[in-house]
Amino acid sequence: MSSPLAVSFTGIFRGVESRLHEQSSASRATYAIAGIAIRLEFGSKQLEENISPAFRHLRAPDMPEPQLTVFIREDASIFNGARLACEEEAASGENDIWLEDSRLETVILQRQGRFVTVVDWAQRAAYWLVPDASSISYFDRAHPLQQLLNYWLGKQRRFFVHGAAIGNARDGVLILGRGGAGKSTTALSCLEEGMHYVADDHCLVSEEGEEPLVHSIYGTGKVAFDELDRFPLLAAAAQTWNRPEGEKTVLFLANLAAARLTARLRLRAILQACIADLPRTRLRAASRGEAFRAMVGSCALHLPQARAEALQCFTGLVRQLPVYVLELGRDLKSTPAVIRELLASLPE
Repeated sequence: MSSPLAVSFTGIFRGVESRLHEQSSASRATYAIAGIAIRLEFGSKQLEENISPAFRHLRAPDMPEPQLTVFIREDASIFNGARLACEEEAASGENDIWLEDSRLETVILQRQGRFVTVVDWAQRAAYWLVPDASSISYFDRAHPLQQLLNYWLGKQRRFFVHGAAIGNARDGVLILGRGGAGKSTTALSCLEEGMHYVADDHCLVSEEGEEPLVHSIYGTGKVAFDELDRFPLLAAAAQTWNRPEGEKTVLFLANLAAARLTARLRLRAILQACIADLPRTRLRAASRGEAFRAMVGSCALHLPQARAEALQCFTGLVRQLPVYVLELGRDLKSTPAVIRELLASLPE
């Protein structure tokens, strides 16, 4: 939905766009996200340190013309008016995301004006702006540029899904479920047992030809702080500095040489995770309607223009792939074995 606040901010941005573009970058790096080359140009070393670790596993050789260039900048001067206006709207009960979307340009304001995303579709350029690098929160460092990548990749027919994904060297499963259903625990226990890891909570799905694929975005995971000792091999990846009290611990998994982080897998099944009072994990058949309902909530992540295509993609996946309920037992080590056996049993 178009917001008057985002519309008015577009004019503010236009006044400083050339200055932001001309600022020299402290560093830059190219990442292959879902097979698409995206260059990040960091305005400061601290911005790079706060953002790049989540993408490290997708680092790619630089190229003269990537498909998207993102200018990541600190610029406090343009935020004062936006922040005051956002605070007024938030106080009146409005949502904390304001959007102005057109054929040529998209403007998104988030977190009471603390983040601004501008996408210039014609120039294949985007701007991700913060007042200063220290304003990037603990969890934003785990999933940086989320709204920007969500909207831009949706137009490239790579659709965000709230789900985990793991598998073997070639094939994988998509794990769906509500918060607390066990998606993260499943993905991390499989990683610790040597399986290939695509995602914990945010991934991309696509259909290339007739082959469904699941793609990695972030090389991170999350686990409750008091459960970290259940994953002894992953504990070295934990980032505890500045963790909010009572929140999950973020794991930067690219820091582990033995971690099998994988950019994409062929998608072979959809699993709906749930906690069960069982000694060991087991699978049971599920209806395609249940799986579709679990996926369809992700459509809200996409711009209106991409929503219909996302829905079409999710419908196609549910029709093509077998669907199961993954009943998670108390023995963590039983879960990877169940998923391995499932992948081995599926026909080509």
